[in-house]
Amino acid sequence: MPTEVVMPKLGLNMSEGMIVEWLKQEGDAVKQGDLLFVVETDKITTESEAQVEGILGKILVPAGEIVPVRTPVAIIVAAGERLPDNDEYVPSKELQLTSGPREIAPTNKRIQSTPTDKVLASPAAKRLAREHGLELSLISGTGRFESIKQTDVQQFLNRQNQTPSPKPLASPLAKRVSKELDIDLSTIVGTGKNGRITREDVERASANKEHPAQATAPGQSIP
Repeated sequence: MPTEVVMPKLGLNMSEGMIVEWLKQEGDAVKQGDLLFVVETDKITTESEAQVEGILGKILVPAGEIVPVRTPVAIIVAAGERLPDNDEYVPSKELQLTSGPREIAPTNKRIQSTPTDKVLASPAAKRLAREHGLELSLISGTGRFESIKQTDVQQFLNRQNQTPSPKPLASPLAKRVSKELDIDLSTIVGTGKNGRITREDVERASANKEHPAQATAPGQSIP
């Protein structure tokens, strides 16, 4: 009987996950404990393993897709068993009842933590960014759902090497506010982690720009 592999729930607050990479392909033999795919949430990236033995009959969710937890992502069939030859697999009620966390389980190995702003990136992109001390939130992704690929990180590095002076380290929100307030980020000293410019830094710089004399004029009260 076909067995559904579902998107695992890796934490109490997890509502969805992204399949970063399939480690098995359709038609591959699967043993209990084999790693099936890499799943990424807003907090961690980890590998999920099979709980049953058989053949990976059909992949329902391709790499790069984000789906809610408990969503069927693949079907494992017994040797010699075949799925219906149709383009879309519709899980039966019986299969839905038998699917659950026992169908697929995360390993205890944590590969990498990701920032809380839900930056989606491939493991290769994360590794390259980590080697060069880059924050992924500064890089625009060209992958599915704007996920960051290794080539995106490499292109970012190439642009940095061609630029005479490095760009100020600033959060995406700080960049947007600086454009709205017409503030040059290079004139701001960041108070965030590693000197990162925050929204508060930009707003403070804007206030000083609008009222430069208030802080130095003696004997005057601020209205």
